[in-house]
Amino acid sequence: MSRPQSAYQTTQLTGMSPGKLVEALLDGALAATTRAIVAAEDGQTARRGESVSKALTLVGELQTALDLEAGDLATNLYALYDYVQRELLEGNMRVDKKRFENAERILGEIHEGWCEMLAVLEREQLAEAPPPEPGATSHITDYA
Repeated sequence: MSRPQSAYQTTQLTGMSPGKLVEALLDGALAATTRAIVAAEDGQTARRGESVSKALTLVGELQTALDLEAGDLATNLYALYDYVQRELLEGNMRVDKKRFENAERILGEIHEGWCEMLAVLEREQLAEAPPPEPGATSHITDYA
């Protein structure tokens, strides 16, 4: 990866809201786990190991970011992330695609719940936003 591209990705992540950052970490962990499944199916040992390592790193970041004093949800997520890490490690050691699929399923459920929560929060914020000033114009720019 070139330096400018690397710098761009770092800038992109640091500019994200905490909620979107968690979503991005979950996306990455899911993608890496999926790559591990494909690599296990194809007998690509090195690629499988790299994918598992990436997934473990991202899940570890998610786990480390939890505020365990926040209550049961954080404690339960911590335990789920720990379980996912064990499934990834066991799947890699035993070349057990089922373990990877189990980790992928759990990460997918966490991801789905997280995205739903972000959507609800966004709708609530929009509902609470003050109405625009009379005569004010809105400018929407598509940056994609």
